[in-house]
Amino acid sequence: MKHICKLKKDSIIREDKRFDYKALKEHVIENSPNTLPLLWGEDGRWIPVYAIDEISENISEIDALTYRDDSSYEDVLWDVIKRDNVNIFDIARVIILLEEYAPAYDKKLWARRLKIGVDQWDNISALNDFDIEWTSFFLHKNVPLKRVLHFSDHEVRILLKSILTLNPGINVLESIADLLSEVAHRDKVTKKTIWEKLKIPAILENAELQSTLKLQNIRTKLYEVRFPTIARYRKHMNELLDNIPKSAGIALLTDQDFETPGMRLQADVRSGGDIEKLQYWLEEQKTDLEKIIEIQKGKDGDEQEQ
Repeated sequence: MKHICKLKKDSIIREDKRFDYKALKEHVIENSPNTLPLLWGEDGRWIPVYAIDEISENISEIDALTYRDDSSYEDVLWDVIKRDNVNIFDIARVIILLEEYAPAYDKKLWARRLKIGVDQWDNISALNDFDIEWTSFFLHKNVPLKRVLHFSDHEVRILLKSILTLNPGINVLESIADLLSEVAHRDKVTKKTIWEKLKIPAILENAELQSTLKLQNIRTKLYEVRFPTIARYRKHMNELLDNIPKSAGIALLTDQDFETPGMRLQADVRSGGDIEKLQYWLEEQKTDLEKIIEIQKGKDGDEQEQ
């Protein structure tokens, strides 16, 4: 329950942020215009529940809406949160606030309130370590918790932070993170060592490259180091594909990652002449098509991926 009363201005501790649970400042809840400030009392001090406007120096007292004396910190925090559409980063901040200001809190109760599993508690709490750039990226992309946790490694976040300005898709970002981690693990070096060895910072600083090309080049460099044999096969296969003359109405598709063997041929056949053209094209390109199939079978070299 709340009631209206007059409060001395110097009794309001504006710098106390124990109700500041919003991860992004642009989403911070504030009092609506012409409504009274909302505060909670503790030991003769008044703590803002929502951000309040500046108070004129000429005013010594203000009218305010306050929680009654028997309202606990947890009661007030929950009263505010239950009316809000909180995200996983807001929840992470709530957990930190509970641990600091209500250490005797019931984890099971709050897990139910926050609609998370108790087993997710620690993982969500760890999101407090994410820089604002990462928080903003994940929230604006509406990335689910499982995929956010893909970036739990602090070193990965430090290195990939500069990529966020390129507005990558989450699939591309995950791929770069995975390739970087796998190469570093295989070579028993730090991720930063791989990052600098491949001169990725130079790619990011290249003003002549568009964002999509920067992302593509970074992923390609990492992929070639992680899977050198496949990368070599892919290069050879693409060279063969480039040498195959393109004919109107005929398209040749292959799996660049060699997960699906063979090729898919699409042809626009509408007459007997089209059939003859397709037959002639297949006969002319038979040698190169057979080479592509051999490459897909791994017969372009003897190296094995690690």
